Amino acid sequence: DYEQAVIYSILNEEPQLIIEVRDEVPEALETIVNRALAKEPNRRYQEIEELIVDLRNLSETKKLGAQNKRTDPTQKKPSRGRRLAISASVVLVLLAIIWGWLKFNSEPSDTTAPTSSTDIVVLPFSVHGASKFDYLGEGMVNLLSTKLDGAGELRSVDPRALLSFVNRRIEGVLSPEDGRRVAQHFDAGLFVMGDIVEAGRRLQINAALYEWGQGMKMVAEISTEGEAGQIFGIVDKLATQLLTRLTGKSGTRVTHLASMTTDSLPAIKAYL
Repeated sequence: DYEQAVIYSILNEEPQLIIEVRDEVPEALETIVNRALAKEPNRRYQEIEELIVDLRNLSETKKLGAQNKRTDPTQKKPSRGRRLAISASVVLVLLAIIWGWLKFNSEPSDTTAPTSSTDIVVLPFSVHGASKFDYLGEGMVNLLSTKLDGAGELRSVDPRALLSFVNRRIEGVLSPEDGRRVAQHFDAGLFVMGDIVEAGRRLQINAALYEWGQGMKMVAEISTEGEAGQIFGIVDKLATQLLTRLTGKSGTRVTHLASMTTDSLPAIKAYL
């Protein structure tokens, strides 16, 4: 219960203001720390460079003697020892912030192989056709991830975390190399990317399955199509074919799967 209370406090409760503990701390520095510790992700520093710029500006301001103090000018100047203690405390806080940012936002080196060969990333699909189908680009991440997750040992990366990462780090049309970077970030050995083509009232979904553990390579190309109003059925067919290819690639149950004629995704998942 204590651990849960601590976690809840960290995630939901605002920390004590610095000036309530050390009223000599400059207002600008308090602003920097508060932004770095903001509960809402979009209020925090999005890049480490932003934090560095603010710290440099603060340092330059202090050198010019223009630093705005919160303390009453008539109050006695803090002793040198106390000022050093305050500075050390602030430095430790900032170092902790920078370390945490680097730990949770840095990417592993390109030579790092995935720990899990059964974790799979579904990337946003590109959409070609009427704008009313644009939602399927990111929608495929949720739909296909849900369909694949739990089939045998296969585990899908959380769609929300994946989309957040992709939207922050990658711009434009995704390439296979982008897919590898995303999969590497989430320590997944497999990733799927593709496109959706709309023509009239029909949709064609093309998908490519990649693995990158020992050099990136495409292990399967799959295409399904159907009426635009039957999107769930089309995705079911796509997921079924992907699972068949994945299981066949691993060399397990190949004979039995090859003899199966069902297009039922639940049947395939139940068998696996």
